[in-house]
Amino acid sequence: MGTREALGTASQPAPERAIGPPSGGDTGAILLRGVSKRFRSRRALDGLDVAVPRGVVAGFPVVDMLCRLTDGSYHEVDSSAQAFEVAASLCFQEGAKRAAMVILEPVMKIEVVVPEQYMGDVIGDLNSRRGRILGMSQRGNAQVIDAEIPLATMFGYVTDLRSMTQGRGTSSMQFSHYAPVSPAIQDEIVARVKGI
Repeated sequence: MGTREALGTASQPAPERAIGPPSGGDTGAILLRGVSKRFRSRRALDGLDVAVPRGVVAGFPVVDMLCRLTDGSYHEVDSSAQAFEVAASLCFQEGAKRAAMVILEPVMKIEVVVPEQYMGDVIGDLNSRRGRILGMSQRGNAQVIDAEIPLATMFGYVTDLRSMTQGRGTSSMQFSHYAPVSPAIQDEIVARVKGI
């Protein structure tokens, strides 16, 4: 489906070591100085490996986030690898619910080439698909429209474009970036996923 969740992070203190630094859609965890060495086991981070792909808002994987382990202790009798995994997973879910989580959607860069007499109809259609016009130029006898538009709204676009322009319009599209969906659309996605 191409939809993902993102969790913003604050600036981080100097870590003792980092696992999977977040950049470009990655997730990671940082273990800080001062945390008990027994608590710093990889098993405590395995809970994140389970929770992050499941997401929080609508079940999509979480990206661009960083988890900080700031405190913990180990007890010979009560502590187990499974207890650390569960604790990390529950902490992640609680923290993610408090954060400003958003669903991201893929945004495409599109170039539409049409005869001038169809410009109004084509621009109106792009706007109705939540598109953002970046610019217009002339190429020979045709007009070129550059825009950014969510991929979710582009299914069937080529057929619609040909209908609007009597077969004389063409378009090309390539991935541009991920962007947060509007709150109304996020609510709609969450309701659909949860079956509300």
